[in-house]
Amino acid sequence: MAEKEAKKAIRNVRKRELRALQKADSATTKAGNLQTQVAELTATIETERRDAAREAEVVAERLSETKKKLQRLREQLSRVPSRLERAIQRAVQKQEQLGASVGPGTRCIKSAAGVVEDWARDLIRSLVIKVGVPVTKVPAVFLLVAQALGVNVEDTVSDRTCRRIVLEGGVFAKTWLAKEID
Repeated sequence: MAEKEAKKAIRNVRKRELRALQKADSATTKAGNLQTQVAELTATIETERRDAAREAEVVAERLSETKKKLQRLREQLSRVPSRLERAIQRAVQKQEQLGASVGPGTRCIKSAAGVVEDWARDLIRSLVIKVGVPVTKVPAVFLLVAQALGVNVEDTVSDRTCRRIVLEGGVFAKTWLAKEID
């Protein structure tokens, strides 16, 4: 009987050993799978980190460019009042050269026939082309310039007339250029 129990004990030990070996193999396989997953996740994280770093560089570059552009626009905006002042001074000088009185008094933009005077056309073109005043704002700026100079203006010009005057100046410039080329 002791022999039978010894065989039974040996058999149980072998089964336990076999189960332990199976569990060890299973644990080794799982550990290998986990190591593979860790390696894949590490590679993915590294790739995403590099992509994020590149994207951060692009965003930083765009931000830098935007800041430079904003600075340029601020500088341009700061120069607008002086440009407007110079345009007004040039218009006044031109009027003085033409012999027109710029002192207090009343001026008419249009002749009796309703045609816009040459001095007014020149001022409108200067405001739009040289100073950069939008065509829709030219009548208001024109009146502000006249008030600043102490001149009363009897009539005004429309936006449409201002657009036509600017277009007329472009046609005149092209004609002059063609004449100079010949």
